[in-house]
Amino acid sequence: MSHPDEEQAYPLQAQDTAAAAPHADYYFPVEVVMAGDIPEETKNDIVQEVWNALHRALS
Repeated sequence: MSHPDEEQAYPLQAQDTAAAAPHADYYFPVEVVMAGDIPEETKNDIVQEVWNALHRALS
């Protein structure tokens, strides 16, 4: 599970892997912050779903 202070990075991959161009991975920091009067477990579930969706989108 992700923690607010934990940095996660997912590499972005080029669409055309058949090209002879050099390979490069790109990393960028992303922070998910939940604020509000909801239970900590619910906040953690939402944060994890955001990370999962970001990972799926970049895979």
